[in-house]
Amino acid sequence: MTCPRFPLISFTIALLTVPAVLAAQNPNAKTVAQAMAGALRRNAATEPISALATKLEAPENQFTRVFFKKMMAAASENVTGMPAAQLLFATRGYYVTRRPVSDTQRADYLARLDRIDNGVIGEFNPSSSSNTGVRSLVAGALAFHDFLFDGPQWKQGNPAAATARWKSIPPEARSDWERAAKEVSAGDPSMAPWSLLAVDSLFQDGKFQLQVFHEALPLAKEALQSNR
Repeated sequence: MTCPRFPLISFTIALLTVPAVLAAQNPNAKTVAQAMAGALRRNAATEPISALATKLEAPENQFTRVFFKKMMAAASENVTGMPAAQLLFATRGYYVTRRPVSDTQRADYLARLDRIDNGVIGEFNPSSSSNTGVRSLVAGALAFHDFLFDGPQWKQGNPAAATARWKSIPPEARSDWERAAKEVSAGDPSMAPWSLLAVDSLFQDGKFQLQVFHEALPLAKEALQSNR
């Protein structure tokens, strides 16, 4: 008895396509890890003391003053005293990480604050604390996360797409990534999970893939440690 050729060929083709399907469903952990580490490094703030030690040019100092006032206005806050100093140091850190920054980019950062409303700030607020300056810092930090924007405007689909992704990240994953950021002193750990939103391979149909994250996390930590 001879086997029909066509069913055998079809079965062979099916076997050959399985690896491709699995690869699409399970992104390479090392590739995802590198993307996670890179996103954190690009979007974190320089440590405040190092940021303060960085000499800024006159236009840059002028920008930081204007930006400070605009982010408080975006958050409907009036921050003074020590909280204001801490807020200014933090935003300077975000700026220093991104240098060199062109005049156009500085204008974009300022314009973004006009698009960040209290609803968005509430969605991304990493703390339930009502401490003065927290909401302003959220507004300012969001404006510096370039992957969320297209120039001065939200990237198409945002902020809705970004907030949907953010809501889908479970607390355990956020905490794991906060600890990873803290271990290497990569900016404000409480805002480190925002960087995960930039890693498309961690999401499928807008939903966070926890298993992919867990597989990549140890490798991402190694990548962060090696870049210290």
